[in-house]
Amino acid sequence: MKINYLTWIHHLANQIQDRPDCYNLLYSNVQPPTELLAKHVANYCSNDFRQLLEPATQVTLADRIAGYYRTQHDRVLVTSSASQAMVMVSQTLLRKGDHVIIEYPVYEPLLAMPEFLETRVSWLHRRAEEDYQISLDELDTLMTPQTKLIVLTNLHNPSSAFLNEESLRNLLTVAQQYHDQVHIVIDEVYHDFIKEPPAALLHDAVISINSLSKVYGLSFLRCGWIIANPAVLEQIRRVGILMANFGSHLTETLASLVFANREEYDRYWLTLTSHNRKIVQDVLSPLLEKGKLIGKIPNVGCMFFPQVANVSDTRPFTQRLASQHQVFVVPGDFFGSPECVRIGFGRNSEELQIGLEKLAVAMDSG
Repeated sequence: MKINYLTWIHHLANQIQDRPDCYNLLYSNVQPPTELLAKHVANYCSNDFRQLLEPATQVTLADRIAGYYRTQHDRVLVTSSASQAMVMVSQTLLRKGDHVIIEYPVYEPLLAMPEFLETRVSWLHRRAEEDYQISLDELDTLMTPQTKLIVLTNLHNPSSAFLNEESLRNLLTVAQQYHDQVHIVIDEVYHDFIKEPPAALLHDAVISINSLSKVYGLSFLRCGWIIANPAVLEQIRRVGILMANFGSHLTETLASLVFANREEYDRYWLTLTSHNRKIVQDVLSPLLEKGKLIGKIPNVGCMFFPQVANVSDTRPFTQRLASQHQVFVVPGDFFGSPECVRIGFGRNSEELQIGLEKLAVAMDSG
């Protein structure tokens, strides 16, 4: 299955970057809190930025992450991103011909490595009519004694659906009926929108992947991490050393400042996403009531994945929206749901308001 979402979005984003006539609703992350980070850097350095380049004398980033999630240092491995973490996990646990179960709709990087390693992939469907929850019966039919990995996102990308602790425990029960060597890797890059512990703390078979890119809008820091049981994490660490040797001290210092001031960043994203969600509700609710869009605006997260009524493939619709109204959203085909579009609402509120109003006009007139 070829998706090429990342190639597409990077190319398009570069084309429309800094164009005031374009309304970019492509992104699924929060607006970068650059002023907040600049303040914390200035306080840390006292305007002597050479301190950022010196060896760390305080607690390490792994310590800060472990402290925040109330776990042990040896259960945390820092990476350059969630995508790199997925590569490291796949390289560690998978071999050619292994069986992997991956959720569907799917975010491309979660699929890319299992495909590259020539594993056998089965789809675990997360259906809109079931609020994108996991069907345990369907999982049971997909599991085999050869299944090595189950791959999920929580919050689900692209729908923002949340799998609670009970759902995860039930999923674990089904998976481990077959054998106790299966691992469940969960991309949790949106999980901090929900103040719940990482899934990896529920059971040693679970591996949690996260980063500062989505909830905190700090993708330019290139900071991610893995939380897992120490024995598995040590195997993953060996692969990581071969791939990237050691990480960036500068990046880890800056990321440590974020964790040291996490409450301020939490207030930032909560204020922004709450305000923007109200904009989404005000502008798109009439379209939902008329049946032109089908779906539920999520109570958490910063993206909405509605179905466009009476449309089997939204690519022509998104192209018209871009060419006639300069509004850019992601066609659902990139996630395996061609009848849907993904609308990001975590960034500039004014741009979001205008972009959604133009989208509403396009749908009412179309």
